[in-house]
Amino acid sequence: MLFHKRKVFLVSRKVLEKKLKDYLRKRNPQALRFLVKVKQQWRKKKLQQQFKAIQVRSGVGDAVLLDKATHDRLFDFEWYNSRSLHQFGDASSAFADYCRKSQYSNVSPSAKFDTEDYMRRNLDVYFSGIGALEHYLYAGQKEGREIRGVKQLWQPSQSLPVDLADNSYKNMQIALCLHIYYKDFIERFAALLKSLPIKVDIYVSVAHPTWVEEVHSVFGRCPEAREIYCAVSTNRGRNFGPLLVEFSERLKHYDLVGHLHSKKSLYSGREQTQWSDYLNEYLLGDAGVIRGILQLFAHNNDLGMYFPTSYWLMPSWVNHWTMNKQAARSYLEKWNIALEEDFLAYPVGGMFWARPAALQQLFDQAWSYSDFPEEPLANDGSELHAFERLLPLLVKHNGYKPFFYHPPTGQFTHDKGYIYTQYHQPLSEYANQLHNADIASFDLFDTLLQRRYYQPDYAKLKVGQQLFAAGIVPSARQFVKERNQAEFECRQSRQFSDDVGLVEVYQHLAATLDLPAEPGAMAELEFEMDMEECQPKEEVLALFNSLIEGGKKVQLVSDTYYSAAQIERLLHHIGARHPDQMWVSSENGLRKDNGSLWRELAGKTVDKGIKVAHIGDNVVADAQIPGDFGFQSLHILNPIDKWKAMGLPGGLAHNEMHEPEIKKWGRLICANGRYPLLEH
Repeated sequence: MLFHKRKVFLVSRKVLEKKLKDYLRKRNPQALRFLVKVKQQWRKKKLQQQFKAIQVRSGVGDAVLLDKATHDRLFDFEWYNSRSLHQFGDASSAFADYCRKSQYSNVSPSAKFDTEDYMRRNLDVYFSGIGALEHYLYAGQKEGREIRGVKQLWQPSQSLPVDLADNSYKNMQIALCLHIYYKDFIERFAALLKSLPIKVDIYVSVAHPTWVEEVHSVFGRCPEAREIYCAVSTNRGRNFGPLLVEFSERLKHYDLVGHLHSKKSLYSGREQTQWSDYLNEYLLGDAGVIRGILQLFAHNNDLGMYFPTSYWLMPSWVNHWTMNKQAARSYLEKWNIALEEDFLAYPVGGMFWARPAALQQLFDQAWSYSDFPEEPLANDGSELHAFERLLPLLVKHNGYKPFFYHPPTGQFTHDKGYIYTQYHQPLSEYANQLHNADIASFDLFDTLLQRRYYQPDYAKLKVGQQLFAAGIVPSARQFVKERNQAEFECRQSRQFSDDVGLVEVYQHLAATLDLPAEPGAMAELEFEMDMEECQPKEEVLALFNSLIEGGKKVQLVSDTYYSAAQIERLLHHIGARHPDQMWVSSENGLRKDNGSLWRELAGKTVDKGIKVAHIGDNVVADAQIPGDFGFQSLHILNPIDKWKAMGLPGGLAHNEMHEPEIKKWGRLICANGRYPLLEH
């Protein structure tokens, strides 16, 4: 209760909390982050306490719980055993294994209960650290929480056979390199060693010199540890710095090296251990998996690196270069490696097993901590974020192959198709999330519409053809180069801080080129030629229109040099209804890809508790950056990414200006990519 001038006002806890957050956001952001963290921990503890109370009241033990799960066919011993490399002798031990893993892994106990689906739709359970089926049987069933049968969005097209009875790996010289930034991981990692079937040398880097004695004491009690080496690292280079600076000279002489480090938080910054537990389990903790890893390396000389498939609750686009290409270029040039597709399989989190020979350039180089960027680092875009993406490229460059373990199916595989797993969902899943938001936000190009031949510069090429016919330019392709250079110089003159309009581009171009019409008319010509190429992406457009017709507040956001009036003409051209609001970068000077638009919109919406879901095809501009600002981002595949995801041959280079190639491949790419997901 608040007293003011003899009047009594009853203020709800939520109102007070919002006022406090607003105040701290302006005056003390660090205190706000602390408040949010405390609240998350309180919620987690409260749910755990409620869950324990239910367990006590029910008086149900593990054996009774197993009986109930088996009776309801929610746990199937044979089904679970067939998807585990560690073969359990009885249902009790298998059920205990599942209950432990289901707190962080997407393994399921039977065909009738999808663990991942239950966790995704009940994030309070996930963040509490309670197992999925365990929660459902104790509490979720009574609360009316829905369960679904297992729907495997993706499974390997081929698997690598494993013979766990074969122990020829015992002839290998193996080292395990651990970087420990959080002290409690000394005991955690030591406990995981019991899964190793052979002795290994242990290399440990620690953040504080006072931990060295404890490292030798704790690991010295492990029968799996042969020799123990410990070094105190500098807080630079995160896990890769100590690995290479302190130990690379020694590690390169081993047949196989495992690398793990202490990790406590997800990309979102929410402190959790599940991602770390997942990686630790399938790199070291699961006895069947670790035997399989060693056996496959021992029997397949072409295998160079292993890591588990990416953590299942990471964003759908996590296996993408995102903002890291520029940071990777110096290494790519040094190692003479061509940059591959935008999506790639890499050890998300930077943990792996590898042959030193497969990473020879890394281990042969003399490293110092000054080779790595100083802390603090951004969430993405640093050399270290690029580094983990570079590793499998270097492995393949050196003639080796990476391989992976897929926990839901219990298989090792070369198949990197797992990187597109979440894109196998139907569009209806995206529609549900847009319906549930207060505001539905849409990108335009390659989301609501696409160009008939995909190539965004094709309209410029057609303008160039007219100018070439008039003898104004030496070739249509030369005009495209000059037109794009003019746009670049316009942006450069603004120090890339906002956006430019198409008329401005042609005004700049007119200074060096004798255009046949004034800049406004030339800009209109290019726009009309582009609009002629634009076609609706029917399924997404139907969703867009249905939301507007249903009364949902819908906004359109686009980074473009077209004007708002031209965007309205494009919407009319494809049959789109008019949204409640449009954000066009050429007019408001705010762009998605540099974050300025999302920062502005966040202040008007998500910072005030308004839930906004945005759908678009650009990983950085439509997914990663809005996610950083608190928007719910729904990423879909653009036509060229879908083409590559499906493994189709041929394609179209981004800068392809040869018209027959554009018409040949562009039409096929767009026909295949109209529907923006891998399941229709």
